[in-house]
Amino acid sequence: MISTMKSKSVTTHAKTVGFVFPIYLTTLPKPVREFLRKIDLQSADYIFSVGTREGTFSFPEANVNYELKKKGKQLSASFLVNMIQNTPTGLKPGPADKNWLEKISPANVDRIMKSIAVQIYLTILQGLFFIKLPKI
Repeated sequence: MISTMKSKSVTTHAKTVGFVFPIYLTTLPKPVREFLRKIDLQSADYIFSVGTREGTFSFPEANVNYELKKKGKQLSASFLVNMIQNTPTGLKPGPADKNWLEKISPANVDRIMKSIAVQIYLTILQGLFFIKLPKI
């Protein structure tokens, strides 16, 4: 995303598009919001997001969907991963942040990836058989 900041627009031809970003102060970082405004998602059938956070309250899918709605799109899935504090405050991690890497367990990452894979599979089936399948 950062490498495209000077571009006026970003185009993708992918059917599946994912956004992975840290959550700053319970919302999207400015570069992520600007990227969402620039990207052309006409080809995308499945759009997902993964936000990383310290575990505090946040609702980034609403912010992502707000930008996607302007393009006639919406998130197919959204995930939150708890880890070390993301907000760049200049403070060193506190006691609650010491074991942040252990919170990103292989089982948790595997669960997210399986959910995304199922949605991609259902999107493909929907296109092949021209039926509307329920979202999981």
